Amino acid sequence: MQKSKNLKRSICFCSSPFSHLLDHLAPIAYIFNIPLVVTDEKVYELACKYYPSVEIIHVAEKDCSLTFLAENFDTIFLSCKHWSRDLALSIKNLLGKDMRFFYVPHGNSDKGHIDPNEDLLMHQDLTLLYGSHMKDMLENRGVLETLNGFTTVGNFRHLFYLENKDFYDDVAEKEIFSKFEKKQTTLLYAPTWKDPEDSSSFFHLCEDMLKSLPDHYNLLIKLHPKIEEENPAKLYYYMGKHEKPNVFFVPNSPIVYPILARADVYIGDFSSIGYDMLTFDKPMYFLNPKKRDAKKDNGLFLFQAGIEIPETSYSEMFPFIERTLIANKKSNKEIRRKILEYTFEKAIDFESITSSAEQLVKTTSPLFVK
Repeated sequence: MQKSKNLKRSICFCSSPFSHLLDHLAPIAYIFNIPLVVTDEKVYELACKYYPSVEIIHVAEKDCSLTFLAENFDTIFLSCKHWSRDLALSIKNLLGKDMRFFYVPHGNSDKGHIDPNEDLLMHQDLTLLYGSHMKDMLENRGVLETLNGFTTVGNFRHLFYLENKDFYDDVAEKEIFSKFEKKQTTLLYAPTWKDPEDSSSFFHLCEDMLKSLPDHYNLLIKLHPKIEEENPAKLYYYMGKHEKPNVFFVPNSPIVYPILARADVYIGDFSSIGYDMLTFDKPMYFLNPKKRDAKKDNGLFLFQAGIEIPETSYSEMFPFIERTLIANKKSNKEIRRKILEYTFEKAIDFESITSSAEQLVKTTSPLFVK
C-alpha cells in the first residue's frame, strides 16, 4: 500500500491509557499507510499484539512535546475531541507552525443528546464522519457549520476487518469463543460507561443478568474500559461471584468486529457498538434503566432497530428474549437495514477515503490563518 502523497508527514496519535481508541485509530493508520504513535506502554503492547499490519511507534509521554510534534509531523489524526483545536492553537502561537488535525470518531455514539451545547467538536479543524446520521446530528446541534472541513468515510472499521478477517477471526476464537464450555447461542452484552448522562446499564442490571442466565445460553460481556476505572471492586466482585462456564468477560481487547460477527444476539444500552452490530443484521435488545423517553430523546434513535426490554421484564430478561426473538429477527430487519444505510455511507473504499482526506487538506486553510 502506497503512502498518501499529500499526507506524508502524518501520524495517528493515541495518548489515551484506554485501549478502545486503538480500534478506531489503527484502521485509519492502515488505510493511510501512516504510523500510529502511542504514549502509554500498556496500550502500545496491545497495539502491537492486535494490529500487526500497522506500524506502531511508542513515544513516552514526557517526550511527546509540542516541539516534537511540530518538528516531525504536519498532520495528526486523533480521537480525542478537545485536543485538535487546543494543539493547533498552542503550536501556532508558540512555534509559529500551522498544523492540520483530523478528528477520528470513536463510534457512532448516541450519547451527548441531553446537552448538545457540551459538544467538544465545535470549531475543530478537519473531521471524519461515518455518514448521514452523524452529519445530521452535528448539523442539528449547530456544530457542523463550525467545522473547518469534513468528509464522510463510511464503515472503514468493517472494511479493515474484512481486509484482515482471517487474522481477527482466529484471535476471537482463541481468546474469546473457545473459552465457553459449549457451542450454543451466544448473547453479547456490550454496555457503555457511566458518562455524565448516566448512560450505562451495567451497574444497574449486570448482576441480575448473571444470576438469571440459563445454562443453554453463552453470555459474552464486552465492557467499555472506563467501567473498570469507575468501580473496579464492584466489577471484580461480579466476575468472581458469578464465574460460570457460559459467562465470559472479554479481557482488555480493543477488537470489536470479529466479536460481532460471531455473536448471535446483541444486548446494549447507549454504546456505539450497537451501530456496529447493524452490519451483521442480528436481533438487538436494549436496556434503558434510567427511563429516557424515546419521544423526547434522540439518543434512543437506535432502539428502533430492535426491542427495548421493559423494566417489568428485567427480572425475567432471558425468557423475554426467547419469547420475542423470532419476531425481533423478522419484523425489525428492514429498519435495521435503513438505519445501517443512514449511519454508514455505501461503497466507500480505502482509495476514496484517502483521496477525500487529501482533498480536504488541499482546499481548506489551517485553523487561525487570517
